[in-house]
Amino acid sequence: MRIVLLFFFLLLNTMFSGLFAQGETPRGYIRAKLTVLDGSILHGYIKNNIRYKAAISFIQPETGKKTEYNGNNLIGIEIENISFICINGDFFKILSKGPLCLLQKSSDASSIPVYNGSDPVFSNGTDGRQGDYFFYTENTRELNLISEKIYQKIITQKLGSCPTAFNRATASVNDINGLKEAVDFYNNCK
Repeated sequence: MRIVLLFFFLLLNTMFSGLFAQGETPRGYIRAKLTVLDGSILHGYIKNNIRYKAAISFIQPETGKKTEYNGNNLIGIEIENISFICINGDFFKILSKGPLCLLQKSSDASSIPVYNGSDPVFSNGTDGRQGDYFFYTENTRELNLISEKIYQKIITQKLGSCPTAFNRATASVNDINGLKEAVDFYNNCK
């Protein structure tokens, strides 16, 4: 009789443990919001492997289902009020958003295989290395690496139509906060 009761309580515990655990954040995961390729938004928990694998592990709180996403499967992601956009399999942290975005590269997907069935395909990813800064023009989807060699040229090309933004960027050669302010000026320039 004790064995039957023990079995019964174990069975009930197993059935209801998922219900009680739904409000808790799984160990090693943080709350996030994903935007997948079809435009739908998923809320749940992620294990952030952006920097090392150019991917995340996502758990849906309703079902507990775990899914792996890489930058090719997502439009963007928001983690603790920090937004990322996915371009050619890479994740970019959004530093300034508007018609012209200032991004920082957070992953390198060029050496990560993506499987098409059982065949591995290597994505070229994007130019630059992790930590590099980029301009991204949303309407043309043009991504431009900001490097010291072409800094003045890219600033003139992207911010030249707004004198306030251009002057601020010119004065901020090695100051990312100044460049962010310049992009914000540009996005509000009329």
